[in-house]
Amino acid sequence: MVSFDQPRESFSDLVPRQGWLANYVEWTSGSEAPLVFHYFVGSATLGAALKRTAWFSKGYYRVYPNKQILIVGPTGKVRKTSAIQLGVKVLRGLKDINIISKKITPEAVIDALVDGPDADKVPMGKQATPQDACAVIVATELAVFLGKQKYNEGMIALLTDLFDSPDEWATQTRGRGKVELHNVGLTGMWASTPDWLISAIPHDAFGGGFMRRILFVVQESTIRCFPIPEAPPPIEALVQSLEDLRARVKGQMTFSEDALEWYVSWYAASRGDIPEDEKMAGYHESKPDHMIRESMILAASEGRLTVELPDIKRASFILGYLEKEMLYTFKWLGMRPIGQDQERIIRTLKANQGRMEHSDLLRRLIFFMNALQFKNSMQTLVESRIVREIITVNGHRYELIES
Repeated sequence: MVSFDQPRESFSDLVPRQGWLANYVEWTSGSEAPLVFHYFVGSATLGAALKRTAWFSKGYYRVYPNKQILIVGPTGKVRKTSAIQLGVKVLRGLKDINIISKKITPEAVIDALVDGPDADKVPMGKQATPQDACAVIVATELAVFLGKQKYNEGMIALLTDLFDSPDEWATQTRGRGKVELHNVGLTGMWASTPDWLISAIPHDAFGGGFMRRILFVVQESTIRCFPIPEAPPPIEALVQSLEDLRARVKGQMTFSEDALEWYVSWYAASRGDIPEDEKMAGYHESKPDHMIRESMILAASEGRLTVELPDIKRASFILGYLEKEMLYTFKWLGMRPIGQDQERIIRTLKANQGRMEHSDLLRRLIFFMNALQFKNSMQTLVESRIVREIITVNGHRYELIES
């Protein structure tokens, strides 16, 4: 078998060296999706498996380990769907995980939460036994899942409510009348291309707080290359260790004394940070809970109910890693068409080491914009000092200016 030495990935230093997450990352090491994708799918998988059995008290409410992650990358280059499917495969091995993966209406989401993972085993005409409304929503294209069809109205508002893991939640539906959900715990594993994300996400996804509850995991490419991948170790051991882990991690999670001191200091210092883009304001407000949730999962991965100082520090570095690309991505969300063209130009330049000849760049984008649109977008980028135009003997080229 041909083998290649794989380059070191920038996220490597942030991955824990022991515990269930370390084992999951190792199990996925033969997949070409980027390491950071596998880490976040693994952490979402662990959070979904724990459901609401572990929590952190913030006085007026509890933080649970269930996460909402959005894997973002170009089609066919970063194996977004493959990364998510590996996590789903592990969850299916647990048997009691309610996985919602079809294109679905808001009312159907509620039905799936009421009926649970064994809905297909309930005899016709009978009601499923009431249970905790915990589930994992899997969507390989977030914009398609949210949709703009009439029947999908209310999906963003519904998910925004449920992401906060309410103890009790009630609504009226056409099919069931009054519906009550108890002990909600919703995990989201979503994927999207940059184009879909920029052009199709409704503006009210920001105003209502939907996006601030989601962690964006953005990668433009992967350095992993496996022409003939080796078979991974049997999944049964990974599933069984997760089953054993969630049997141990039950109850209230707390900070150790030095972890609490560090978090309090970080929290006070971060209050003065003003996001560069207003679309990041919601995420900034929710960041303390993201930080706690991430550190909870790191501790739970090692079977602990106590968050130690290394856990909370690692959580901070992990979120910091995400924020670099999140800030760039958020800038373009909700843009008008010319803004979308500019974003596409920048993304194409970034994918080509930050520089391209004029004709090559236009040729890459000819199916997205005509020559006049390209000229107008490039003029804006050059005048705003985002791109540099360089005249050469044979024509001219464009280079991204490092900010």
